[in-house]
Amino acid sequence: MGAKMSDVARAANVSMSTVSHVLNGTRKVHPDTVRNVNQAVEAVGYIRNSLARSLARSSSGAIGVAIATLSNYYFSETVRAIEAACAKSGLMMILVNTQKDPEQELKAVKALHERRVDGIVLASEYDPENKSLQLLEGQQHTHGSHRSAAVDVFRSGGGGEQAIVSRVDCTFD
Repeated sequence: MGAKMSDVARAANVSMSTVSHVLNGTRKVHPDTVRNVNQAVEAVGYIRNSLARSLARSSSGAIGVAIATLSNYYFSETVRAIEAACAKSGLMMILVNTQKDPEQELKAVKALHERRVDGIVLASEYDPENKSLQLLEGQQHTHGSHRSAAVDVFRSGGGGEQAIVSRVDCTFD
């Protein structure tokens, strides 16, 4: 098992609360103390637990992207646009290639939802039953934070690709 926050606090000779404030930037801490805590983090090999942080903040800091196929130019451009917007906004992108399979797509959307991602972008192949979209519409939920990602999309005709990103905005309050 890896180092714990208490190990960092002991090595830096500060309280766990101070370590938390330094790591999360939630309170002004003297620069010498910040340096000591950061050195202790390195020395003991502490790695932050993003799952615990997600629970405390009610935000995963991640956007899920379920894409029909990466070999399609439009979908690969969609992924690049979303990835750039996420990186600019400090979000991680979790990508799932659904292989143009509606059942795989539904599994992917369920798995992303179970991981409590902050948002899901679905770029789907034609699915006459729209199971994934129905699941997303039925599972809308609100997080405690005000993180959001908005993707402008349009649908092409002829039953082909259904989502092409023209603009991706991520906003944080």
